Amino acid sequence: MPAPASRALVPGVLRRSLDAARFLRASGLLARPGLLVARLRARRTMATLDRLLLEHRGALALLLAHEVGVFDALERRPLTAQGLAAERGLRPRAAEALLRILESEALVERHGERYRLPEGSRTLLVRGGELSVAPLLELMSAQVAAFTDVVRGLRTGEVPPSLDIFSPGARSAAFLDAVNEHLYWAAADLLARVSLPPVHSAIVGSMGVGFSARLLERAPGARITYGCLEHLIREVPRLRRRYGVPDDAVAGEHAHGGDPLADRWGDEDFDLVMLTKKMVLRPEDRVGESFARKAFQVLRPGGVAIFWESVHPVDGPTPPMRAMEALMDLVASPDGRVNVEDELARLLERIGYQDVQVVACLGDRTTFVVARKG
Repeated sequence: MPAPASRALVPGVLRRSLDAARFLRASGLLARPGLLVARLRARRTMATLDRLLLEHRGALALLLAHEVGVFDALERRPLTAQGLAAERGLRPRAAEALLRILESEALVERHGERYRLPEGSRTLLVRGGELSVAPLLELMSAQVAAFTDVVRGLRTGEVPPSLDIFSPGARSAAFLDAVNEHLYWAAADLLARVSLPPVHSAIVGSMGVGFSARLLERAPGARITYGCLEHLIREVPRLRRRYGVPDDAVAGEHAHGGDPLADRWGDEDFDLVMLTKKMVLRPEDRVGESFARKAFQVLRPGGVAIFWESVHPVDGPTPPMRAMEALMDLVASPDGRVNVEDELARLLERIGYQDVQVVACLGDRTTFVVARKG
């Protein structure tokens, strides 16, 4: 006799089986055995496609709601669809449709005619919160807006203008906010996993401010130098305030021209250098290699360089979450270097680095390369 839990499952299993049989009969697949066999053989791929396409539609709904300010509006007070439309300049039926779609994913809740945010959405979706994913949504919106340019870039190698961090006109704030938030949490995982030398001085870029805050937790007496392109270094004071980096921990903030071998990096004497996604930049100019060489030059003996890069394994498929981060690199730099673990290690070893290791963090969502100067 089946257990109570098993009995509860039987009606659901039976219903799904009947639905499948009904579909096979109605679709005509039973009369086309070759097509039926092909469908059965492709069922794993079909399940993957169903998941990816469904996730895409869900992400699109999330981005639309973020862009038009649904979550921030509902954080202030519950609203009807008409009230939201009036406040955010939307068509009333568009507002109602979007709210019902968000309700289906429990991102908003309906009470009578009014919609409000559940606690989880208040924590994660409202701009400015300590755990908010809004910076990532800003970046994803910028990438969606550049979709046509990204497609062209896959053919020409050109970086989409709105995503080009070298350009003051790009949506660089979206990059800075999203990357710093990501690295703030990833750095906590990384620094718990790796052995560092005593760190008295370090240099990071504008995308490493969140990382520097975590480093100061580990090495509270360290002095941090920030160096980046002029239009990006202007954002560093704002980011330092967000992550609580005190003024007395800052050795300097320097604007660079973008050529690491020509730029001067502060006093050029560091225990730690942290570089973000340099290997995918301007491959024809070998910019990533130049940054790695410069980092080696300015490191003290025994110092460590940390490269935040998407790294693919030598054999087998890339773990899915890590691959999705590599997709972000592809969008921003379509002709950027594909970092395969052994090839990247050889490049760094030719420069002179030792003990090169790839460290996967946040459940294999992201990877760092840690390399040391002997």
